[in-house]
Amino acid sequence: MTHVLLTVGKPKAAYLAQGLEDYAGRLNAYGGCRLEAVRPFKALKNTPAAEVLLEEGRRLLARLEPRDQVWALDVAGQAWS
Repeated sequence: MTHVLLTVGKPKAAYLAQGLEDYAGRLNAYGGCRLEAVRPFKALKNTPAAEVLLEEGRRLLARLEPRDQVWALDVAGQAWS
């Protein structure tokens, strides 16, 4: 099984890009991994954040296959022990 780390846009901070590369390297032992990014939504200044998230979510979902297993990371999520 090949793993895909799918992000919205490419990370701008070097430490984030390095972290993704490191994580992808760790997944190589479990079937391989590739990094992919969807194009971020270019919103106007008055565009509600919910609309931006909705459009970017649609772009992410469009890249999925019906049999894919998805693990979503959320800023407001809780850490597992």
